[in-house]
Amino acid sequence: MSHPSHPDEAFESRVMDLLISCQAAADEFNLTGINIENVLVTGLSTNSQDVKPGDLFIALNGLNMSGHDFIDQAIDKGAVAVFADTDETFSFRYQLNTQVFFIPNLAVHLSQMASGFYREPSQQLSVVGITGTNGKTSCSHFVASLVSGVGRQGAVIGTLGYGPYPHSYERPLVETGFTTPDAIQLQSCLADLQAQAVDLVALEVSSHALSQCRADAVAFNVAVLTNLSRDHLDFHQDMLSYAKAKRKLFSFSCLDAAIINIDDEFGLGISEELPSHIVSLSYSLKNSEADIYAYQTSYKASSIETLVKTPYGEGSLQLPFVGQFNLSNALAALGALLVSGYALRDLLRAFSTVPMIPGRMEVVSCSGLAVDEEPLVVVDYAHTPEALELALTTLRGHCTGHIWCV
Repeated sequence: MSHPSHPDEAFESRVMDLLISCQAAADEFNLTGINIENVLVTGLSTNSQDVKPGDLFIALNGLNMSGHDFIDQAIDKGAVAVFADTDETFSFRYQLNTQVFFIPNLAVHLSQMASGFYREPSQQLSVVGITGTNGKTSCSHFVASLVSGVGRQGAVIGTLGYGPYPHSYERPLVETGFTTPDAIQLQSCLADLQAQAVDLVALEVSSHALSQCRADAVAFNVAVLTNLSRDHLDFHQDMLSYAKAKRKLFSFSCLDAAIINIDDEFGLGISEELPSHIVSLSYSLKNSEADIYAYQTSYKASSIETLVKTPYGEGSLQLPFVGQFNLSNALAALGALLVSGYALRDLLRAFSTVPMIPGRMEVVSCSGLAVDEEPLVVVDYAHTPEALELALTTLRGHCTGHIWCV
């Protein structure tokens, strides 16, 4: 896996220090008695094809192949040391005159190790972690866009890539290939955004990432739950395991606040389990007792208008989008930024400038037709049965004619 370059800042660490950071993550092996020279590591790589001279190669065991098979290739390309996954006890040896360390449960340690290598970037940023079956992408882009809309610098890491807001054709998001990048790439992305003077990062946190410990060393300030429905059971096997993975985000000791959708049964349960020191805000489109509640909502042909009440005051919210669940995601984003210290009035004003998100109830205009003849064409990446049903149902509120699903 290739990682972002940091042209203005060089990162380096001793092999011994990286080993110690693994040990600090979980005391599973003893470094006493290991005679190791002060070899400097100048990069981290999980892909042998991307290894550069000076890199530490991370040889992980995957579902279909073993990283051990690529150790010699990584060394040939200039890796100065190798950390290899193993089910046995910690050990090390020389291979082609290069130090190879076999570390039990290596994947569990990678987030902590990478965070140390990149100088703890998340501790220098405000980080909002967003999890849920549906809505992570929309919610994260709402958060990042709103931060930039009120005069600060927001950024996003997620399904569509990572980068500061606003992005453009000249400055597009950088693709990572994952909803949540691997543990090393994630810390590299955070370091890159910190170097770009970003104030707040909205991070999509998938159930896979939580199960695989990719974000364990991220210093989350706020956690958001959008919803939970049937998905990814090929990986988690059952809904209990899936829910357990999502719940993990709300157990981080660094967490200051949680924003919970109580229209969702799982969310209602999470809100009742949170420790007392965490500031908890509920949001709802149905329950007027929620901390953040939308009422007197009007669904227009290509927009939504509503009134919103919050613990920070009330106001009018205008969204240049369609879809009831986009309104729900907007309430989540609003809550995450209110607990982060942003002013309600500024946020409500900034909603009108939030750009369309590709494939997320994206309205496509039809040029050449009169306004009253133009059909509403919407592109949406509904990838679960529940998401498709919700997309079609919510569009009914925006039109009076037929709905065609292609």
